[in-house]
Amino acid sequence: MILYALCLKLRCINLQRAGYTCINSKMDDIRYLTHAVRLAQQQLGQTGQNPTVAAILANEKGLISYGVHPGAGQPHAEIIAFQRAKQKDLSSATLYVTLEPCSHTGRTPPCTRAIIQSGVARVVLGHIDPNPQVAGQGVAALKAAGIECLIAPLPDIIELYRTYRHHHQHHQLWVDLKIAHTQDHLLAGPQGKPLSITGPDTNLWTQLQRAQHEALLTSSATLRADNPAFNARLHGQHIKKPLFVITQFADLPLTLKCFETTASITLLHSKQAPQARLNQLRQHGIQCYCIPHPWGKAYWSSVFEYIYQLGFRTLWCELGAHGLSSCLALGLAHRVYRLISSHCAQHGLHFSIDDLAPHYIQSHLVQSFNDDQLWVHERSPIADL
Repeated sequence: MILYALCLKLRCINLQRAGYTCINSKMDDIRYLTHAVRLAQQQLGQTGQNPTVAAILANEKGLISYGVHPGAGQPHAEIIAFQRAKQKDLSSATLYVTLEPCSHTGRTPPCTRAIIQSGVARVVLGHIDPNPQVAGQGVAALKAAGIECLIAPLPDIIELYRTYRHHHQHHQLWVDLKIAHTQDHLLAGPQGKPLSITGPDTNLWTQLQRAQHEALLTSSATLRADNPAFNARLHGQHIKKPLFVITQFADLPLTLKCFETTASITLLHSKQAPQARLNQLRQHGIQCYCIPHPWGKAYWSSVFEYIYQLGFRTLWCELGAHGLSSCLALGLAHRVYRLISSHCAQHGLHFSIDDLAPHYIQSHLVQSFNDDQLWVHERSPIADL
């Protein structure tokens, strides 16, 4: 709790230097904004190119209404919250919103206009929008209309918009990489045969990560070995995601489950892939794209740039041993999620923790799932130098 308060204080100091006003320690503000974050987190990976945003309307009597942005082209969270308030008097209400309200006309009208017209006296937001079309202009418009506007840069909100900031600051894909290994550091059985590593709770966490990322990446070796569905299975729902597959010859059998259970499949093949095979795949509605570079940094850069140019902002990678080793050696993933089971397998493909150096800083234990553990490795800032 002390560390949480310290992080909040430091972020407030930086915002105040930029001319913004931060909240004090008023617990109602933190409570409602934290609730808005939880709502927004449920929409991660479901809003297309738009960021996930949630809004809550409340006054001294309690919650009035809430809204969560469904996706691009649909009403923003603030508008949905106002619609659900059903013309109630909002003159004593506070609007809590995870991201700065937009002040420009895109596919929808500006939210600042609706906020001003609503009559709310106060707005508490969690994050300045890094989109150059907003970038403080929303706050300026609200203040000019006489609305008190405060910022509460809670750590959970900073994490929520981590990939959104990366997109606007660096104009590149955010890449997360999953590793699962046994206690004795084995990734798979002998000759790469499938190996049951993590338990049900850990597997459910993996399904959640698939759902929260905009696209998925795997290798043909993984698909051949495990024949996974590669969708996100949560609470009885099967959420389909676009899947990109690294394959040299584009020779995957069309009987694999993923051809039926994903939103789309794009095969990232080499120049050696037979043209007749590519034509056959395209006739079945399967997209194919040639990566002309040999295995290495230029290869991976082409893969990630291609996916980014298609409009995706976040990528979840579950690769075979060869792709995993290459990606780690080059330090290309922004975060590495390492899942460690408590049991040993004794024989199989080995993973060395040394593969994470020098590109990733010291990991930290994030969560335990019964007998499994989740460790997170952040890419070192020097990896970008």
